[in-house]
Amino acid sequence: MSAIDIKQLTEGHLNGTRVWVCHFNQPDLLKKPLRNVPPTEMLVVSNGNLPENKKIYYSTCHLRPLSKKGLPTSRIVPIFDNTGFRGYTGTPLHVFDNKEECIKQWHRDLDVVRAKIDHEIEVAAKVWEDRLASHRELYVDE
Repeated sequence: MSAIDIKQLTEGHLNGTRVWVCHFNQPDLLKKPLRNVPPTEMLVVSNGNLPENKKIYYSTCHLRPLSKKGLPTSRIVPIFDNTGFRGYTGTPLHVFDNKEECIKQWHRDLDVVRAKIDHEIEVAAKVWEDRLASHRELYVDE
């Protein structure tokens, strides 16, 4: 199989299922990532099991990472990030049924950000080379 349909997940059809999730999203390189969830095995849990002071938006379920013993931890991971507003749900996690596909997606997410960083380095180098060239033109021959 591989990628899991987010709609099936958010509607609660996969409650009790173990899934692999990951997501790296850093649209602004000058700020920390909006989401940094390395490949992790998690359990899909109904929102009925949430503490009273917690609220999950745009989904009937949430995720809980599994401990080394295979039991769900108390940490709550929402399916959508915090970029949502009213009719827009935000960006969902990448959800898979196996570790290998999850790791491949994680690497693709990291490659996107690395390409942005490489581009910014090229642009910065060009700016400084141009500034140095214009500075060299200021010298007067004797």
